[in-house]
Amino acid sequence: LIDAQEHPYNVLYTVLHGTGMELSVAIALTKRDIDPVRREIRAKGTKTKYRDRHATVVDWAWPMIERHIALLTPNAPLFPGINRWTASDKHRQACKSLGLEDYQLKDSRHTYAVRAIRGGASFEFVARQLGHADTTMAVKVYGRFTPTDSERTDWEENASAQDAARAQA
Repeated sequence: LIDAQEHPYNVLYTVLHGTGMELSVAIALTKRDIDPVRREIRAKGTKTKYRDRHATVVDWAWPMIERHIALLTPNAPLFPGINRWTASDKHRQACKSLGLEDYQLKDSRHTYAVRAIRGGASFEFVARQLGHADTTMAVKVYGRFTPTDSERTDWEENASAQDAARAQA
């Protein structure tokens, strides 16, 4: 889905899928919100006090974000001219071109959470990353995705192979 997008929408969707961040927060980001040393993004969520957080960027997403911010000035917006309507329109177009049905833009948060849980991340980490007050919602929604030890090993090998193939492309 990310590769089906033109720049800078591909970077926006990388941020969404690589952090679990909400669209409204992502489109308001500036370069100053990104900590390249810690590979974190200050997610200035407003829904609750927990939504204002520092979101860790997953390894596969960092190179694209890093390239995107390289030439920006400190106060420059990451996604000027993009709003929730243009982002949604581009998302629907990409889904249609790929034959994906019933995958809404907000599902990027679920994709992030499932991948993190399947990869062995704690419910505490996932809840904090998504801006939840505690683990209750994360366990309720994503608990069924907790892998067994053998599933986790198989899944990590497959995910790593897919990430390596994507990096080679």
